[in-house]
Amino acid sequence: MNEQLIFKLSRRQAYNREDFFVSKTNSLAVKILENWKNVSSSGLIIVGPPACGKTHLAAVWSKETSAKSYDISTFFGIDIDHLIDEKFIVLEDVEKLEFISKDKRLIIEENILHIFNSLSANKGKILFTSCKFPRFWEIGLKDLLSRLMTLTTLELNIPDDNLLAAVMAKQFQDRQINVDDEVLTYAISRMERSFLFAKTLVEALDFESLKLKKPIKKHMVNEIIEKYDNDNISLELMPRVYFNGRKNLITRCINNLLNNAIKYAKKVNIELNKNNNNLFIKIEDDGPGIPKTEYENVFKPFYKIDKGRADSKSSVGLGLSIASDIIKSHGGNIKLDKSKMNGLSVKVFLPV
Repeated sequence: MNEQLIFKLSRRQAYNREDFFVSKTNSLAVKILENWKNVSSSGLIIVGPPACGKTHLAAVWSKETSAKSYDISTFFGIDIDHLIDEKFIVLEDVEKLEFISKDKRLIIEENILHIFNSLSANKGKILFTSCKFPRFWEIGLKDLLSRLMTLTTLELNIPDDNLLAAVMAKQFQDRQINVDDEVLTYAISRMERSFLFAKTLVEALDFESLKLKKPIKKHMVNEIIEKYDNDNISLELMPRVYFNGRKNLITRCINNLLNNAIKYAKKVNIELNKNNNNLFIKIEDDGPGIPKTEYENVFKPFYKIDKGRADSKSSVGLGLSIASDIIKSHGGNIKLDKSKMNGLSVKVFLPV
């Protein structure tokens, strides 16, 4: 029997001011941003953990000021002369600087310094977003660093229950999913208190609901939370790694590999690392593994390792096939091996 194909359609994210929920943890930052005209410094920096609403607030400000927005990682290739007459600029995810090569980082810093000078002449402002405070940014130009330290910093703090509920409700709404308030309250009472986990949980529930063709209920929430909150899953991760690629595809690839490991094993180890030229991801488990003679075959769609077995676990479906196609489309490679736990080891290499 063929495995069902699940297509995740693009969704519209609402980045209007009325879609941003204000609570005690972010009210001061929102108030200052709404009164940005009264801010004496030449710019603002929105700081907060992943998925806390930095991009949302930046989009609100950008819409109000008609500012041009850029991801910091693309700012080295910009024609800076075209921005001389601009009064408002948004630069997002500044913490990515530490993962950019020194030569490109120097160009970016020089471009930002140039922007500071032109905005000063035009009486304009610049807005940055980052997971880190500016003193922790990898800035080499002392003149630029000194200017950054004079900007007004707006901090978005760890969410309370009300804010988490509002954030998750919005994310479900963006995906056009109706979830009962009772189910949402149940999820918040059991989940990790972070914006990132809230986003991950919504994505996982969306995928599971679509796969099973069932509405999201308490038991589904509980199963997903238990899957992610598992003491048998160990992580060896760098603090933060950035990779320029198609986010939805890479997310689907890693989810396929992780779900496969969790499904067939009791213990799973995930390693994420980076050298000068490659992003390295390794997922190891203590499951039954795959015979070495089948390593190439299992990347074929719907291939069964043992065609004489009726056990559904013997079929890899489209998981490894799709994962391989996604990685190769990004110029990378995926390899299988026997893990240190005598299960399967999946190694992913992506160029950076």
